[in-house]
Amino acid sequence: MANDNNLYFTYEGYESRFGRSRRPALVRFSRRVVRGARYGEEEELHVRTLFIDGKTIEDYLSVDYDSNRKNYELVIVSPVQINKNNPAASDMVARPFNPNSKEDWNCLFYDTSEFNRMGDRLAYAIFAIALDRYSFSSPVISAALKMLQEFTRVQVIDLIKYASFGLSSTKVNQVNELVASFGRPADCFFPPILAEAAKLYGINYSALNVHSLVDQLFEKAEEKDIINPTGFARFIKWLNDSTLSISLQELDTCFAFLGEEKRSLAIRRFFLDVKNGSLHYDPQSLKAFSSTNYQYYSTQRYIFECWPGNRNVSTEFLLDCLKTYEQTNQERFQISDGILDWAIQKSIEVNRPIEMNFHDWLCYCQGGILLNKSFRGFANFEIQYELDDFAFEDESLKKNIHSLVWQHCTRLSHEEEVPRIDPITGLQVFDKKPQKPLTIKKTVYDNRWRPNNEGAKRVVNLFVNWEKKPAEEKESDVFTPEMVDYSIVRNRVEQYLTDKYGTVTPYISERHSDDIVKMFSYEIGMKVNLDNEVTLGDNPGVDESVVKQRIRERMIELFGETLECEYNPEKYRAALKDSLFRLTGKSKQCFERREKMYRWERRIYCAPEITDLPNLLTGRKCADCQRDMCFVTCIKKDPDWKEYTLIHILEIIGYHVLEETEAGLIPNPVYNQFVNQINKAVRFSKRLVCKDCGHILFPAQKQGHSKFKCLLLSCPEYNKEVYLNYCHDCKKGIIDSRDTKQCPNGMYICPSCGSCCSNNYFEFMADKYRVLGKKIPLFISRNIGNGHRDRNMFFCHKCGAQKVDVVDKSGNHEWRCLACDPLKDEDAAYYEVKEDYPPIGEEDMIQEPWA
Repeated sequence: MANDNNLYFTYEGYESRFGRSRRPALVRFSRRVVRGARYGEEEELHVRTLFIDGKTIEDYLSVDYDSNRKNYELVIVSPVQINKNNPAASDMVARPFNPNSKEDWNCLFYDTSEFNRMGDRLAYAIFAIALDRYSFSSPVISAALKMLQEFTRVQVIDLIKYASFGLSSTKVNQVNELVASFGRPADCFFPPILAEAAKLYGINYSALNVHSLVDQLFEKAEEKDIINPTGFARFIKWLNDSTLSISLQELDTCFAFLGEEKRSLAIRRFFLDVKNGSLHYDPQSLKAFSSTNYQYYSTQRYIFECWPGNRNVSTEFLLDCLKTYEQTNQERFQISDGILDWAIQKSIEVNRPIEMNFHDWLCYCQGGILLNKSFRGFANFEIQYELDDFAFEDESLKKNIHSLVWQHCTRLSHEEEVPRIDPITGLQVFDKKPQKPLTIKKTVYDNRWRPNNEGAKRVVNLFVNWEKKPAEEKESDVFTPEMVDYSIVRNRVEQYLTDKYGTVTPYISERHSDDIVKMFSYEIGMKVNLDNEVTLGDNPGVDESVVKQRIRERMIELFGETLECEYNPEKYRAALKDSLFRLTGKSKQCFERREKMYRWERRIYCAPEITDLPNLLTGRKCADCQRDMCFVTCIKKDPDWKEYTLIHILEIIGYHVLEETEAGLIPNPVYNQFVNQINKAVRFSKRLVCKDCGHILFPAQKQGHSKFKCLLLSCPEYNKEVYLNYCHDCKKGIIDSRDTKQCPNGMYICPSCGSCCSNNYFEFMADKYRVLGKKIPLFISRNIGNGHRDRNMFFCHKCGAQKVDVVDKSGNHEWRCLACDPLKDEDAAYYEVKEDYPPIGEEDMIQEPWA
């Protein structure tokens, strides 16, 4: 993709939208650590990413590239003909932006004016980056501006002035000279408070933009201590010295220039002073964190560091929560219709997708005490079996042998040459020149089976009489249907049990189950053996002896004093559950301190709710947190001020949010409900962008948020509705109309659980209209009683085709779309579309392994 300094890529539909015109784009450089799939070794790669119209194109650079270069640069993209022999192969080329070219600046200005006309609030971002990134000549920019029409030129000059307040002091002076040459007021300036602090620390700041200078000031403050600092230097010292105090006005002035990490730190430091009584809190004091200067400089920092990526709005999130909680009398944290509505509205304000990352202000899981998922359990179980007469009757025996054959044997086959048939005409296909009939190889399956291994051979011996081997069968370990002998099965099964267990009524451990015993016997007894080797691991606040005694008492309640009784399936299932028995468990430790995470290592926000009843293991109530039992929560009552979250800030200003419980600190129901919404919305929010242009999607309806559309005029998907919602059935799957198809009833198919509609769903929807006294829509009324789930019908979310029930050689059923996942030749012997079970008849593709 890369060639010298140019970047070649494909952009389908570019010329149909923009013709052959040139357009600016942004390239960012980053580092990425990747782990090898086989050996797990890590490698650091240098990545170059091109951003254009919401699309991203990546390539990897050599390790010796200039790592000291700025992490971004501008490029000018245009169509280019690479393959002259193929006119259709028209790709794009991105070449570096030339700050000494008036044509390149004009390209930036024209693109900016077009997006500004369409209402993009960050239309100026592209040339703001150019002004910051490159040394520029005022006459060159002036010449580019003169190429524009008068009305457009005035708009662009105003935007240049607006963008200049975040530039270096040298460039601010250049912009003043530039705008003055067009008769406009030269009133741009570099923040005096930062210039003063730079002099105190001895920093030459003339070439540094506002945010680079602020970052250097913090670095210098770690090396040099200023005696009696003033202005921004005093603010820096206040952040690191809990004994120092500043005024709210000083905080308001300095807060605007901070980066994300320092913003959060400054807010926490403010509330430490509130806690200590150095500062007074009231709702008006929050304006220090949302001033006009803050709105401007935080946007400028976002443009230089992150644009056009997602924007962090964690500060705005905290302020909105505090205001709303007070205004609604502690009933809500969001005045809008849920966190997604807030996210959409905030995206509209900042005109970019927002980062749903609130780890600064919400308690996330840092390691509560949970049940160890690898714990083997407090007990081992054995079941006593007795031979089942019914299992040896012909029909049952036939099914059992059928299952054993498919599990333990391989069906033999050979290949034959057969004529090739045209699937459309049904006629035989011939080679054109010699008119020779064409053939294909077809696998033909014989009525012969071979055991897969020695263990399988022992299983086969239960029902195969090797003395009946046909004379024509030469292979010693192969059997045929006529060798299956029902009359020998019972005696051989009894002999099998006696040889292996010493009795025909053995006790079989749950950890070492025997398929033969389960197939030909039924349960008559059960017993439990408590495992004294297991330990608690991380202590949940209860002695180990107490936990083990409670388990013993529960097992005695189920099995009796001898811990042995007649088989009772309900009691047996309860014993497995209550003793935490896991068949594949390896660990001997019951509890562990573990951080809960979603996929891709995204942390879960804590929302623990105290259970109604005590836990069987500890005898104490525990916390239900995101469907896991948490025995000791990780929320702290009085953490270090640098760890303050929304909960602790609310406690500081006088609200009672945390409650002491046996399971640790538990937030109130209002907070928990809010956090649960966020945990669900985080997954949903990543889809609120147009897949074509990358712009945020806007609500397509005045009420409710399930339909969205892109409102960027230049986008091919402009004004097309996108349906986004959670699956009504599993509540987890995300329905995105761009990725999933509709079933014949018109409902979208969940990509997670595969469901689409049911009678209960249509009845539920109809009842909502009945309660409101409204007419039931035809879409609902015509589908009542026609739900696909109730008719055992499932459809593919990728193509919409109906799935069929196929069964593999082990008898396992699978709903499969034969359009997206067709049966392959090698699967033919193992899969078949099922209507009845078992298949009977010579015409079946897979015949019974007996006569």
